[in-house]
Amino acid sequence: MRTNHRPVAIPVTLTVAVLALASCSRPDTTSPFGIGTVIGTIGVIVAVTIWASAKSDELPDHRHPEGPAAAAAKARAARTRAWAFALIAISIASILWGFDDRPMQHLLLVLFAAAMMVLAGTIIHRQTTIIAGAELAEERWIRQAEAAERAGEPTPPEPVATAGDLHSLGLTKGFERPDDSAAAVLLDPAGRPRPLHAVWAAVARSQGMGKTDENGHFTSWARIDEVVTEPNGDVVVYWQLLEIGKTAGSMSACKSVLQHELRVKEMSSFETEHATGRVFARFSNGGGSAPAGPAGQAPKAAPAPRPAPADDDWDL
Repeated sequence: MRTNHRPVAIPVTLTVAVLALASCSRPDTTSPFGIGTVIGTIGVIVAVTIWASAKSDELPDHRHPEGPAAAAAKARAARTRAWAFALIAISIASILWGFDDRPMQHLLLVLFAAAMMVLAGTIIHRQTTIIAGAELAEERWIRQAEAAERAGEPTPPEPVATAGDLHSLGLTKGFERPDDSAAAVLLDPAGRPRPLHAVWAAVARSQGMGKTDENGHFTSWARIDEVVTEPNGDVVVYWQLLEIGKTAGSMSACKSVLQHELRVKEMSSFETEHATGRVFARFSNGGGSAPAGPAGQAPKAAPAPRPAPADDDWDL
């Protein structure tokens, strides 16, 4: 999984750009004031204005002060202040750049600005995740309220959640794994099939289901193409066969090894999805009964593709 570094990369890039501009901004050697100082001063003024505009108490009277909407408002205000903090750090470095020509002084300014940008980026990333979690909690509550209204029942109270709860919800994107299910074994807490990929890579290599190049990089002829999780925790895994002549029967030899390494109670035989030519198998820890077909249906009625998240780069 690749971590999203954009909240850190953007301010760091701005720092480098401003400091580069400031490094050539002094018009002569007798005055420390130049374009960098002017830009820095303007930056401080703008940052203070942005900071002052960040408000976390703008909430309708009927909303709970500790509910998702209030948490989202606080997180947005904190995120805005973090951007203001980043701009202040850039501006201060830009102002001080022209007061000393020593390379060591400039290096210290760069390190200071970069450290402040990383700190601001970390805060921004956390607050953005909290906002995502608050929006998910809000959507759930709205759906519950609509269902209660249709059933003629009282509207459920607005949920109360801490920032930590919403941060966890934002990280997992609302994904829940039933305890002791196959999903709890094959997927990580965020719903990504990283454990499955790791085990499959080892099994495919040990069973000789692929080729190793001159650099020692192994590529299997059966690539995991899609992972579908069902409400009862069962998991259906689809493989795309990349080598002509390989079939579901070609994969049968690894069934017992794969089931053992994944530590699941039940694993169906490999079967072919005739509509796509892919091979699939169902994994279960006894969370409930379902037909043997893909995602609880016959092979001809395959579910809409739900590949692993785009930030996962897998070769197997």
